[in-house]
Amino acid sequence: MGNRGSRFTGTEVSTRSLIPKSVKIDFPRFKGTEDPTSWLCRAENFFEIHGILEEEKVRIAFINMEGDAQLWYQLFKEEQGLVTWESFKEGLNIRYGPTQYQDFFGDLTKLKQMGSVRDYQTQFERLLIRVGTLTAIQQVGCFVSGLKESIRTDVQACKPSTLSAAIGLARLYESREQASRRSIPSTTDLKRTPIEKEQNQSRSILPIKKLTPVELKERREKGLCFNCNEKFGPGHRCRKLFLIEGSWTDDEENDVIDKAKSQLLKEKTEMPEISLHAIYGARMPQTMRVRGRIDQQRITILIDSGSTHKFLDDCMAKKLGLYPHHKGKFEVTVANGEKLCSSGRCKDVCILLNGLSIVVDLYLLPSEGCDVVLGAQWLYTLGPII
Repeated sequence: MGNRGSRFTGTEVSTRSLIPKSVKIDFPRFKGTEDPTSWLCRAENFFEIHGILEEEKVRIAFINMEGDAQLWYQLFKEEQGLVTWESFKEGLNIRYGPTQYQDFFGDLTKLKQMGSVRDYQTQFERLLIRVGTLTAIQQVGCFVSGLKESIRTDVQACKPSTLSAAIGLARLYESREQASRRSIPSTTDLKRTPIEKEQNQSRSILPIKKLTPVELKERREKGLCFNCNEKFGPGHRCRKLFLIEGSWTDDEENDVIDKAKSQLLKEKTEMPEISLHAIYGARMPQTMRVRGRIDQQRITILIDSGSTHKFLDDCMAKKLGLYPHHKGKFEVTVANGEKLCSSGRCKDVCILLNGLSIVVDLYLLPSEGCDVVLGAQWLYTLGPII
C-alpha cells in the first residue's frame, strides 16, 4: 500500500537515494552544434538519477533543445508520429552525428599526434568511443602507434598494459622533452666573445690579398700560412684575415687543396672540437640526423660539419659493451670555449649506415641528443661533395 502510485522501481529508488537532496543536477542543453554522443550520455545519466519514465524522456529532452535542434525535432516528430526514446536517439545521431559509413576504426589506427599529447588524447578518445569494444592491448597499441617518434619509443619500452598508463607515460615523456628543449641555450642568448665580435666585424671589410701561382707554391714549400707571413701549424690563427684571390692551373690547384686539407686534418687531430648542437642534439642547418646500427643496436647519428672528430656517447658505449683502447683523460674543446673530458677512444667500431658499412675510431664523450657524431674528419674521407 505504501508504494502504490510510485513510479520508481526498487533499483531506481536506491540509485536516486544515493544523490544528496542538496545537490542540484541540471539537464544539459543541446543546440545541434556539437557531437550528440556526449549529450545523450549525460541525458541518460540524468534520467537514471531522477528515475524518469521511458515515455517522459523525449519530452524532457525536447524542452532542453535550442535553436536548429528544436526545429529538427518538430520536423522529425511530424514525419515519425510517435517518437520513442530509442527512435529519438537514432534520429539525432543520423542528423547531428557522423555519417554511418565512416570507418571509425580505420580513422583510429591512422590517427597521428600533430600537436600536444593532450590534444592527441582528445582526438583519440572521440574516435575510440565510436569504435566500440576493444581490448586493453588493442587500445594501447592504437594509442602508442600514433605518438610522435621521440615519445613513442620511450612509452613502448615501458610496456604499458592499460590506456590510462600509456597516456600518463606519454605526458611524462612529453614534459621531459619540453624541459630538455628549454635547457638548450639558444644562439641569441649566448653572449658573444670579443673574438666573435671582431670576426663578425671583419667579415664585411676583409681586405683582398691576391696571390700568384708562384707565390702560392713558394708559401707551400716554406710551410707559411696562405693568409699571413707566419708559419702554419696546429692551432694557428691569422692575426689579420684576408680574402685570397689566385689563379692557377688544375695541377697546382689540386696540390694546394691537398696541402690545405692535410694541414687542417693535422690540426684537427691534435685539437678535437665538438659543436654545441652536437652536445645538446639541437637541429641546425649544418647538421643531418640519420639512423644506423652498431651490431644489433639502433643508434642515432649526427653528421655535423661543425665538429672535427668522431664521437660516441659514453652511455651508449657501455650499453654496446665497447671499451676504449686508448685510455686516459684528454680535453675536447666545445665551440663556446668550454672544455669537456673524454675517457678514451674506441678503435675500429663498425657502423651500418643506410646499407653502407664504415669502420671508424670514436672518442667517448657524453651527448644528450644523439649516440654518434661524425664530424669534418670523416666528411673529408668522402671526397668532394657537389
